[in-house]
Amino acid sequence: MIDSILTFCDEVLSNPVWFYVITLLIKIVICFAITILFIPVCVYIERRVAAWIQDRVGPNRAGIPLSIFRRFGAKSDLPFKKTLDYFGLPHDGKIANLCRFFRLDRDIPIFGLVQPMVDGGKLFLKQDFTPPFVRRVYFWIAPILVLAPR
Repeated sequence: MIDSILTFCDEVLSNPVWFYVITLLIKIVICFAITILFIPVCVYIERRVAAWIQDRVGPNRAGIPLSIFRRFGAKSDLPFKKTLDYFGLPHDGKIANLCRFFRLDRDIPIFGLVQPMVDGGKLFLKQDFTPPFVRRVYFWIAPILVLAPR
């Protein structure tokens, strides 16, 4: 069994045409894999630079707030110490040192890494809108007919 497989591989690879086709396919797969892995990095860098140029909060400075509890109707978060008080935990001694060491009184920086995932989810959950007063076939075929002659 193994001998027949090895002889088949030897025959295929000894033929220059098949050797060329197999190496070409391997090169295509490697280039495609590198490109697919590089696309999210490029999108992330582009968003960070665009946010920096436009001075937007999103990808540069937005984070997950640790003071999740909000007062009803208030626009500011409760401080972390009040959150500890809410759960009845003391905020002196070891817990206070841990809070200062891990900076738990501030937001957890996520550096905009969640936004591409959210965009992907938004892409898959987006619904197609077809107005009720149009003919559905024409509505879907019109863009294809515009781009087909090119």
